[in-house]
Amino acid sequence: MFARYIPDVGCKEEMHHPRHRFLRVTVLCVVFCLMLGLTLALIWLLTHNFGEDGRLTYVRAQWLYNADARFDNTWGTYVTDYLLAALFAGHMLRLCAIAKPSSLRVQIYVLLLFYSASTGLGGIIHHWHDGSHFPLNSLAFRASWTLVVGFTAAAGGVFGLIANSIWRLNSTDSSPMLPDLFWIAWSVLLSVLVLLGAFSCMRPACDIFIAGTTMSLPTMYLHMAVLSCPSTVATWRWWLLQAGLLGNIPCIFVYPWFVQRSGLQLGAINALLHLVLALSWSFQAIGLTHVCHAISGAAVAPPGGQSTNTHEDELQMSVTSAQF
Repeated sequence: MFARYIPDVGCKEEMHHPRHRFLRVTVLCVVFCLMLGLTLALIWLLTHNFGEDGRLTYVRAQWLYNADARFDNTWGTYVTDYLLAALFAGHMLRLCAIAKPSSLRVQIYVLLLFYSASTGLGGIIHHWHDGSHFPLNSLAFRASWTLVVGFTAAAGGVFGLIANSIWRLNSTDSSPMLPDLFWIAWSVLLSVLVLLGAFSCMRPACDIFIAGTTMSLPTMYLHMAVLSCPSTVATWRWWLLQAGLLGNIPCIFVYPWFVQRSGLQLGAINALLHLVLALSWSFQAIGLTHVCHAISGAAVAPPGGQSTNTHEDELQMSVTSAQF
């Protein structure tokens, strides 16, 4: 949609022309601001306008916690966190074993690393928490929980990078709608918002769901890229990836209901939601691994001829597209 207004990155004359360069930067800045505004509006809508349960659960803290704060330290939370971290470490090893080296494989690896690091570090924080709200106001908690939530918030930008690589590998004569630098800036800005406490709630687990909401538009962008490659991936794996990208959507609605009405302990609630994460993120890992294997393999060794897009060429294309 925006490609018609953004000069092709492959055309050096247009790229170096000051007017075209200014137009490109201006359009990308407008798109960035619109996406950020829509994302923040979506967060506000989902956390404050879908019933009393949401308003009672998503109470802002901005890193200042009182006696109403709730942070679980039972085994149901931290053990399932550890299991998630181990699961996605396994998916990282599987990716390296199946897919050929490429920039796409690196980006998927980073995504899985974010998933594993977020849950592993989260498990450690839950495990050693004493149950009171006082440690939540410490610098150690703020630094460590910023990393946990920041990994989730930054994953949206990684989605964008993965989508760009899929587009490049599927079509050598077209460029992605939004360059790599756009998505890097997206991850950096959202991480800064996490650091400043923009997503901080009295129940720190809510921070994760809010950070996950920031992945909505990047997920749509990745969907558009994945739709371009169903013929290169087995049908069931393609649909598995589609399900994985959408599987976490109910969590932001379900969590307030569980907390306010189910009567379950926080450990049981967190264990159930971790099961949803395990399924949806595993579907993502399996689907993206096989997308990477299918299209990177075709790019490295096309049937009946020599390579048309070596690993070095692909990396160079990634660097070029990140420039304005």
